[in-house]
Amino acid sequence: MPVEIIFKDKTNDLALLRITDTTKLLSSCYDLPFQLSSAQATSLGQHVSTIEYPLTSMLGSNPKLEGVIASKSDIQDGPR
Repeated sequence: MPVEIIFKDKTNDLALLRITDTTKLLSSCYDLPFQLSSAQATSLGQHVSTIEYPLTSMLGSNPKLEGVIASKSDIQDGPR
């Protein structure tokens, strides 16, 4: 699926990707119960779907799934 790299942050091991052709995404995932949303439209306690590969050297290479927005800030209200 074609994507465009919008932002890379090596320090936080984070990348933001934009799907450049959403018709392929929607046509191949039509049966999944999800809706694309912006960060501004999310709220604490909201159920979300993400696929992550954090700290692969310690946690392995299998994807990790998240499900609830528990916070919109880090320690001392930082954005991380």
